Amino acid sequence: MPRADTSDAAVLQTLPTLSASWRVEVQKRGKYWQWRHGSRHKRKSRYGGKFELLPDERKAQYEANKEKRQARAHHGSRSLEHLTERDSLLSVGRIDGTGSKQ
Repeated sequence: MPRADTSDAAVLQTLPTLSASWRVEVQKRGKYWQWRHGSRHKRKSRYGGKFELLPDERKAQYEANKEKRQARAHHGSRSLEHLTERDSLLSVGRIDGTGSKQ
């Protein structure tokens, strides 16, 4: 049966837009990805595929997020450099600097 005189673009414009709450989540340090929905104990996930099959835009987004996490880990409040710097800035003893009770 032949199609009516509607182009593919016209058909696509008439389709309803759906708001999907599923998101792509990269797993196994960039080896695989999965579909994820919800959070905590109400979450669901489904296998998506190998990381190399994701669109280049999503791969670039993952790499940018990975760099942000690494920068936070190295420069954040948990780093050892920060702790030693803080210890040298804060006084250890009392206000008068003696450190003992008087």
